Amino acid sequence: MFAGAVRETVFANPEVIRRVRAAFVPVAVRAADMEQPRSDAEGRLFQSIRRSRLVPQGLAILNKDGQVLQWTLMYDDNKAVLDALDHALQRFRQFPDAKQPVVTERYMRYPSQRAPDFNEEARPSPQLALHTPDSPCISSPRLPEGILAAQVIGRALDKNGQYSPDTRAQEHYIEDQFSLPPDLQAELLRRCAQAGTERVELPEGFAWLVATHAYLGHLDVQPLDNPLGGHETRPAQIKFWAQPIRADGQRKTLRVEGTSEVESQLDRPDSGFLYSHNVRLAWEGFIELDGPRIRRLLLSAEGTERLRWGSEPFLMMARTQSPTAYLPAGHPISLETAVRYGILMEPVASSKTPRGLPIKQ
Repeated sequence: MFAGAVRETVFANPEVIRRVRAAFVPVAVRAADMEQPRSDAEGRLFQSIRRSRLVPQGLAILNKDGQVLQWTLMYDDNKAVLDALDHALQRFRQFPDAKQPVVTERYMRYPSQRAPDFNEEARPSPQLALHTPDSPCISSPRLPEGILAAQVIGRALDKNGQYSPDTRAQEHYIEDQFSLPPDLQAELLRRCAQAGTERVELPEGFAWLVATHAYLGHLDVQPLDNPLGGHETRPAQIKFWAQPIRADGQRKTLRVEGTSEVESQLDRPDSGFLYSHNVRLAWEGFIELDGPRIRRLLLSAEGTERLRWGSEPFLMMARTQSPTAYLPAGHPISLETAVRYGILMEPVASSKTPRGLPIKQ
């Protein structure tokens, strides 16, 4: 949620973008890499950053040798974001490298809520080296060759059935990616091979995996397998079928049809975690086979989505403060709209994950 909230607020400000482009090198680090850093040079850098942080999320500004000059979780308002960048540049001019110790300034909210400082030790400058095939960049997770990698795009529609022009808010536009595990891919192939002239039901695990990633909003409103423990208000209804429509030698095309309806809710008004989410979709698409492998799987879905997020204290905070002042909580959502989703699955051709789409936060 935090990364999405930052994109919608901090990095939606053109002046912030201009200053970052002019004087900073922006880098996004996944929470999993920060929580479980590897033992290589990048992992050691993440361990160092971790030591000075206040909570498991936030924005850190480092000097060229990896010392943290400033940790910030939230900002008083939009102007405070620009002030924090200017202040960090001043500190960078004082401490451009790690030849001497430096004090990490830490803020729960910049500049009004400053936390105790952290003392960063001096350290040798890191030895820079290019990544080799045996030492890939940590930001490029490896996937077995041939595994199906999926890219997802979801859009809210306006009252005229056109795509919402707002692509900054996660409840209007999402990009995500996932992969189909080898055992599930093998089961999907077996079902497709069984299809004659009549349609066959596709594996339940495949249908649920697809439906799990088809929703608008941040990770904490996921209607299936919610990380905050949200429970289903009624059993999910998810079914997918496939029927051959064309065969040419080893190549075979099957038409896919499906329906999914998922609904869940969470009610913790004292903590601000309160939501209800319903996603109802009709699916169609194609599976292209080339002998014993899947060449491509294309799905599209249309339907409706209803989402509520935010308790009354949360809504009050949103009405009285700048969105930059409560980034970890995102912003209140009240959505009832037509939606459209597209999913493209293709085999990974090399040992690297396809790039270009972020993972939902």
